Amino acid sequence: MMNFIDRAKAKGRQEVRKEALVIIITALSESGIDETKIFNEAKPLYGKYFSDEEIKQFITQNTQN
Repeated sequence: MMNFIDRAKAKGRQEVRKEALVIIITALSESGIDETKIFNEAKPLYGKYFSDEEIKQFITQNTQN
């Protein structure tokens, strides 16, 4: 039972991190910052939680074209 609770908490934290990253990406994009600079800002903050490819995918999905 404890293992299930620990996994649920970890999954919840990961979802919160993802939501926070998307908010940052959206805000930077709306400020006119290009995708490369957004990646360079997000990587140090979220690189230990998401792979480079995941971060790039979030950027692609959440930036203005």
